[in-house]
Amino acid sequence: ILLKAKVDEQHAHITLLEGYNDELIMLRKKCSELSQRLAEQVLKTEEFKNLSIHLKELKDKADAECLQVREKREPEGPPVGMQESLRIAFIKEQYETKLQELKHHLSLSKKHCDEMLWKLQDAINEVENKKKSEASHLKRNEELGLRILELEAELQSALSEKRELMNACDLMKAEKECSFISLECCKEEKQELEAFLQKCNDEKSKIAEELTLMKDLLECSASHINVQKEGSGGLLNVDCTPDEPIGKLHQKNPILGIPNNGRIVMDVASRNSPTEEPFCKLSDRDNSMNCEDAGYACTIPADETDLMNVHPMQDILLSGDGNCIQSHALVNQEDLLHPDTNHLALTNDHFKAQNLKNSMDHLNKELERMKHENTILPQDDNDFFSKFPGLQRELMQLRKANEELGSIYPSYNEFSSSGNALERVLALEIELAEALQEKKKSSIHFQSSFLRQHSDEEAIFHSFRAINELIKDMLELKERYTGVETELKEMHDRYSQLSLQFAEVEGERQKLMMTLKSVRASKKALVFNRSSSASLGDDPS
Repeated sequence: ILLKAKVDEQHAHITLLEGYNDELIMLRKKCSELSQRLAEQVLKTEEFKNLSIHLKELKDKADAECLQVREKREPEGPPVGMQESLRIAFIKEQYETKLQELKHHLSLSKKHCDEMLWKLQDAINEVENKKKSEASHLKRNEELGLRILELEAELQSALSEKRELMNACDLMKAEKECSFISLECCKEEKQELEAFLQKCNDEKSKIAEELTLMKDLLECSASHINVQKEGSGGLLNVDCTPDEPIGKLHQKNPILGIPNNGRIVMDVASRNSPTEEPFCKLSDRDNSMNCEDAGYACTIPADETDLMNVHPMQDILLSGDGNCIQSHALVNQEDLLHPDTNHLALTNDHFKAQNLKNSMDHLNKELERMKHENTILPQDDNDFFSKFPGLQRELMQLRKANEELGSIYPSYNEFSSSGNALERVLALEIELAEALQEKKKSSIHFQSSFLRQHSDEEAIFHSFRAINELIKDMLELKERYTGVETELKEMHDRYSQLSLQFAEVEGERQKLMMTLKSVRASKKALVFNRSSSASLGDDPS
């Protein structure tokens, strides 16, 4: 955009130089006209000079004739000589007045010639100055061309730096994704280890219960042997005493399949292994979380058969809802790592802004200007839409979509439109394409109406191509409109220059008319003086 602005500025300078060239041509024409007028005035002065010489010769000839006539008529007498002398004096006076008039015309023509020479000299000086200014403008254009080349080189270097930064950012994103994947693997391994520890704790508690029961059984058997040694009278009591630990054994032994209370098992486990209590609580917490995610309520079983039935159900829930838990874990990880990604993006944007701040400001100004120009619609919308019905249909679709968005989200119409709509559309296309690629790689289902309507990848990219072509046509139309506006501005400038030149020509014409009127008035005054002098000369006769 900066280069385009520089080219437009150079184009304006070139048009200005063309205007100067046109003025130079007009001045040359005026100079030729003035030289032609000067030649005509020179011819007139030569003619006046010849006439004065001729009149002088006629005067000399008349004087000679008068002398001859006077010599011939000397014997006739004094009255005839007086008349002849008066007539000769009158003729001499007439010739003198005519000679004065010719001298006056000659002086006027000389003054006019001097004025024309001064104007011609001024025009020549102006042409020389314009030539010098044109040379300076050409030199300035060459300097600007070199500056444009330097700016292009700087732009290329900035673009290369931008590519390098983008590549580095892509590498960092890939490393971050790898770290996410390794974190997921570590979490899965942690869950497996917790489940294994829970299983080991359960087995340990069962073994501890069996050991306690075996100790009770050994004590009972030892007491039974002691009672048998005492005598046969205590056989009934001995037969009853081992029944109690056997009953207790049947109540507490989970291996024989006899029902018992799950609380007793937990109490025995807590009594025999107090150090393992946190792991049991952690495993119970994990099981409760899994049950809550699945939508079920987990209860503590009252029997060992219920406990054995609960473990397969938990395994089924864990295996069935693995994808859901994985998706929740991914979402939570993205929420946790979102500030880091925002910080990285902000640092990258700040680094880019340090290099391309001026160009981006200029681009935003141009976009705002284009937006302001495009908001001005023509008055004859009906004629325009009658000529282009397809455009009217597309505008109706756009208005309908805006109304639907306004009905869905009431504050949609209150938002102020910004100048980066094109960047948002392109970024949305890139995000959709990346989402489509991620859809192929993973089993996550995206809830997007656009992806549901376009199940085929080719159709999606075809839609992207159509959107980009529409954006391209819009930008081309904006370029055409800006070109037409520049042409109209140039035509307006040329019209103003022509009007100024026309005013100058009109002023010169008025000036010439005034000089012509003054010359005519002087001629009329001379004729009137001549007629009055002639009438005065006739009266004495």
